[in-house]
Amino acid sequence: MRPTIYYRWWWLMRGDDVTYLQQQLAAKGHNPGTIDGIFGPKTRDAVLAFQRAVGIGVDGIVGPETWGAIEAKVQDPGEGLNYIKFTRGRTEYYLLKAEKNKIKVDILGEPRKLQKLSSMAKGYRAAISGMFFYNTAPIGTLLRDGWTWTTEHPNYWTVDLDNWKLYEKGFSAITLLREGVKNCISGQPKLLPSTHRPDSASLEGRGPRCALGWNAGKIFALVADGRSSASAGATFPEMAQVLRELGATYALGLDGGGTAQMIYNGRTVNNPSDGRERPMPMGLGFKMK
Repeated sequence: MRPTIYYRWWWLMRGDDVTYLQQQLAAKGHNPGTIDGIFGPKTRDAVLAFQRAVGIGVDGIVGPETWGAIEAKVQDPGEGLNYIKFTRGRTEYYLLKAEKNKIKVDILGEPRKLQKLSSMAKGYRAAISGMFFYNTAPIGTLLRDGWTWTTEHPNYWTVDLDNWKLYEKGFSAITLLREGVKNCISGQPKLLPSTHRPDSASLEGRGPRCALGWNAGKIFALVADGRSSASAGATFPEMAQVLRELGATYALGLDGGGTAQMIYNGRTVNNPSDGRERPMPMGLGFKMK
């Protein structure tokens, strides 16, 4: 077990573990300064930047949580798309981080049909579960290539998947089509830039969660496991905080619970709370442009 490393200006920690830490930070793109085995201000700043990037507690202290993230295997299923698993508190998280200029996000599924995400995601680098649904219809506004197959809901926000613009509640498919939107999905609650309460009390507690975030250059898909001894689950405000620390400026909650799922490189990487895949009407697929 590696020691906890932290910064004290009057006595700088040093040694082989610090050297290893500096090497790992440099390999992950966070400049620790000179790799000299001394935990100085430059190395602490690199730790802070790393903690923000992976969505763990940002305190500059290299304890068990940060060591776990440092030594986690970050996997790249294709240029511009990274996958990482990390733990924060008592919850396991799964993250896809995509470059907008290299990765396209497609709406998967067929109207009035429930399918496993693994079936819908064939041929894609990665995929996540999508919109809330009732029977076989997604709830909210969904447009794919200008066609809709959803049950609209006035309390759902909508994101344009081509231009990555977030629309407030109440925009109908017809209104969005007039705005030039061709591909969009809906969800709730809005998480960023400000976090709203969900419209259902059943969504306010801790549980398996799924969310989509983005900024000017990146897309973040985040899934949290829950309802198990291995992972307590997350609240939507906690999902918002993780996405904010990752750098997202906008974020939207998606269907969670037993539906929350992430696929990377052809396999489910999280642990759906039902113990198996739950069929759903649609999902989101990530592929190279």
